[in-house]
Amino acid sequence: MLPKDLKGKKFGRLLALEDVGRANRQVLWECQCSCGNKTIVRSSSLLLGITKSCGCLRSAPETSVKLSIAHRGKNNHMYGKTHSPETCAKISAAGSGEKSHSWKGGIAHDPYCPIFFEKDFRAIVLERDNHQCQNPDCWGENNKMCLHHIDYDKKECNPDNLITLCNSCNMRANSDREWNMLNYQELIKMKKENINIRR
Repeated sequence: MLPKDLKGKKFGRLLALEDVGRANRQVLWECQCSCGNKTIVRSSSLLLGITKSCGCLRSAPETSVKLSIAHRGKNNHMYGKTHSPETCAKISAAGSGEKSHSWKGGIAHDPYCPIFFEKDFRAIVLERDNHQCQNPDCWGENNKMCLHHIDYDKKECNPDNLITLCNSCNMRANSDREWNMLNYQELIKMKKENINIRR
């Protein structure tokens, strides 16, 4: 059973300040990050070591999971450039399907492994994740939970390759795929280590 009072306890860079309510039967804690920011975190995320900062750890050099910004905004080689509709159509045609640099052989249309749809199998992963979205930055916009393939391979249904996300976070995981994959792999690794310690 999870301890009810986390006030004054440290979790990574986070100091639990006060209980601010409930969401999906989970206690929500307002936390002060050592960087100065405040954030709201579920008690389970604190206790399992899933959330250790307000998000500032992502850009910290000591973290193994880094968010690449090299291709964004002003760093993008296309920033500020405009093209005629004809040129846009040519660029689109040249970079779609098998011509695209991100072409993976059409895996988006690959079938899922059969066990993925079995209720008992899905229940194991959902129960491991407390039937809650595991994205530390979940915006709480959607209560429908689904199983996300961490490496985006629908045929790889090992529970270590699956994580529970709400529908909204599952859709968000389609951008920045490399970062999301590393982030969720690290999260599952920490979760497994915590389970092994408890056993």
